[in-house]
Amino acid sequence: MGIVCNRHKDGSQRWHNVYIKPVYGHEGVQGYGAIYLPLSTEQQQRAQVFFSRWQRRGAPLSVVALSTRWLARSWPALLVGAGIGLACAGLESAWLQGASALLGVLLLTGWQNWRQNRQMRAVLASHPKAFADPALAGLL
Repeated sequence: MGIVCNRHKDGSQRWHNVYIKPVYGHEGVQGYGAIYLPLSTEQQQRAQVFFSRWQRRGAPLSVVALSTRWLARSWPALLVGAGIGLACAGLESAWLQGASALLGVLLLTGWQNWRQNRQMRAVLASHPKAFADPALAGLL
């Protein structure tokens, strides 16, 4: 699902909400079909603002919005990292500092991997037929 802007030769634009649906046959997905629905006036205005900002800046979201999203997702890792940094500063042995830092990195990497896998499984489970492509078999 997504918003698409069709431009005509005369310069006019037509905005649609497009749904791509898989077409199933005897051997699984045989192709894809598109359903075009018109946008409301409000949706069209929001899409025009979004796409014009994207063309001007090269990114659809501002630096502040991206930073806020990143901070909202990463605050647990930042907090644990700060705690590990403080703990390492209190240790006298360089070996203990290195081992503590390595353990912290491994724990945070494992936590991040678990979190991403959980999110991926939730997406795949919510739409089992939409992701029936054998190329996605490695993600399950």
